[in-house]
Amino acid sequence: MKTSLEKSSPPPIENNRSTKRVKFKAQGVDGDNPPPVSFRDKLLETRMEMEEEFMGKEEDIDIDIGDVVIEREGFLLAISFSQKVHSQLVKPWQSTVVVKLLGRSIGYKVLCNRLEALWNMSHGFSVLDLENNYFLVHFKRESDAQHVLTQGPWIVLGHYLTVQPWSPHFDSA
Repeated sequence: MKTSLEKSSPPPIENNRSTKRVKFKAQGVDGDNPPPVSFRDKLLETRMEMEEEFMGKEEDIDIDIGDVVIEREGFLLAISFSQKVHSQLVKPWQSTVVVKLLGRSIGYKVLCNRLEALWNMSHGFSVLDLENNYFLVHFKRESDAQHVLTQGPWIVLGHYLTVQPWSPHFDSA
């Protein structure tokens, strides 16, 4: 007769126990498992996307030999462009406005958050910080820029937000 204090032998181990085997795919072999992106590459990619959004792609500008005039005035060079090149350079900036908060300086992130809540644009916009508390706001649609220019006045943190269209300072000589 066995007492409850005596140990019983463990059950026998099965020789054919099934264990789940996992096979990992090599990274970068197929579309389901792309190679990892480094933090540096992600930052550069984001910066390039932002530059393309503001400036347009390099392929978008068509420059002929006659569109560029280089003149030498003593030791200085003067480079001028044709009106065709000027219009191509201005094109990506058509839906951009300059904003400044009157009577108060404001940080970039605070302004972005306030403008998103105030304007509630479905297509979005990008903000570029300039000097002296001026900001460029680039809209994805020109109609959004027109809405912002015409439907004011806009008030942020109890102060008026001045909004004006961006205009190039090219000499049309």
